[in-house]
Amino acid sequence: MTARAATIRAAIVGCGRMAGWLEEDSRRGHPSTHAGAYQAVEATRLVACASRTMESAQRFATRFDIPAAYDDFERMLDEQRPDVVSICTPASVRLDVVRAAAACGVRGIFCEKALATSLAEADELVALCRTHGIAVAVNHSRRWCWDFRTLKGLVDDGRLGALQSVRGAFGGRVIHTGTHFFDALLWLAGPAEWVSAATWPHAEAAWARADAVPGDENGDGDSVATIKMASGAYAHVDAVGKDYFLFELDVLGSQGRVRIGNNGVLELFESAESPHYDGFFELRRAAFPSPPPGETNPYVLAVEELVDVIEHGGDSSSTPEDARAALELALAMFESGRRGGDRVTLPLADRAFCIVSK
Repeated sequence: MTARAATIRAAIVGCGRMAGWLEEDSRRGHPSTHAGAYQAVEATRLVACASRTMESAQRFATRFDIPAAYDDFERMLDEQRPDVVSICTPASVRLDVVRAAAACGVRGIFCEKALATSLAEADELVALCRTHGIAVAVNHSRRWCWDFRTLKGLVDDGRLGALQSVRGAFGGRVIHTGTHFFDALLWLAGPAEWVSAATWPHAEAAWARADAVPGDENGDGDSVATIKMASGAYAHVDAVGKDYFLFELDVLGSQGRVRIGNNGVLELFESAESPHYDGFFELRRAAFPSPPPGETNPYVLAVEELVDVIEHGGDSSSTPEDARAALELALAMFESGRRGGDRVTLPLADRAFCIVSK
């Protein structure tokens, strides 16, 4: 985008890690938060923030040079009338913020994931945004990362051949971390047909108790699952909390393979004639395409894209409908776990089924 004076007034609801405090992590690439991205994009200006306590809001406002701080997001929206609102609250509060934002004429929303705690909430959220013409970007951030966008191109161009399976593993809760995985899976491999899963409460979760039932409203948890995609591909998921951070996909096609994940995991293998056996083909390591010169930070790219959608129409790379689909897949895993691992077909029938996550 060409440089210009800030014309989009932004506000943040929820003053936690993703809102801005991850900018304090010296080992991360920056910006890595909503506040950091707004400060980096010339078209946007942060005008207000709201948190559960005034102390928290004022501390955040001081750190990011925001002129107005509130302990009531509805009052903030009513008084400030921002163009864009970032929703960095727990999932259970996001629909309430969208209702208030729609009533105040907000033009754009940059929303954390998961989108909601149930499909009923998600459907109302999507309908509100579409009815009021609100541009939405949901922070499934890999949609703006060059390596995942490149992988998407390799899949779409047929360089890996027919997509056959995706093996995934991540540490963290099924919904809180898993919606990133499920969004990437659906983006790469298309819609899901059914899920079979085992689910259980996370051992360290504050809500876990002796009578907790996997899949009830106690909250997010752990799972292992098999997912059948409409394309014919299968996904196998290890979504179990670990003592280390892990987020990795192993994408297997009829002509190639890609491993992609945290800690610099980025490997491309392509089918080639075997140097060891006549008439055989084996996978050989190939060079994964390099990022283009001047590749834009994904948070900056997301905010720039949202501004463009506000001003010119269209959809962001991560729509609320995309986020609803990722949430539905995660909820279907809990529903399967609740049924003892039975296959649960999609679309999920129970729109009221609720899992509370961060």
